[in-house]
Amino acid sequence: MQQRTDTGSNGEHGIETSRVTRRSTLIGVGTMAATGLAGCSARANERLEDVAVFNETDEPIDGTIDIIGPDDEIALSDAFDVASHDEEADVDSNASASYEGVWGTIGDYDVSVQLADGFDIDGKTRANETVTIEDTDSALLAVVLGSDDRDDEIGFAVGERWTDFER
Repeated sequence: MQQRTDTGSNGEHGIETSRVTRRSTLIGVGTMAATGLAGCSARANERLEDVAVFNETDEPIDGTIDIIGPDDEIALSDAFDVASHDEEADVDSNASASYEGVWGTIGDYDVSVQLADGFDIDGKTRANETVTIEDTDSALLAVVLGSDDRDDEIGFAVGERWTDFER
């Protein structure tokens, strides 16, 4: 961005102003586009937030997730509505729900997932797990609903990168 100083009619220097050039505009737009697409080479449902709920079933699922921190404070309490993994190709559908800013301190977090009335995964509607967060800056929690790769209908896994959860 080029800067110039305006000179008043009396010859004194006035307010410094900025002029946006076409080149700086294109650089800014290009940077925003690259930033927005940065995660697109990874699986579409992978997010870089602290917690993600993934639906691996063939049906959409509604429910709630509650996380209580080591200080017995609510770290997260929210409802989710996730499409089936088959529906994710639809632009308006998302087979995951993600949350950031969950981990406040290092320690044990109690995680509870309750599926809404009318929803179940092989008869299971609720799961609880205590997870240990050792690094609040890099810890990720994946809650997987109905994965064929896990014995649990509602599974929990902690990692540091989303690649830690790939099959």
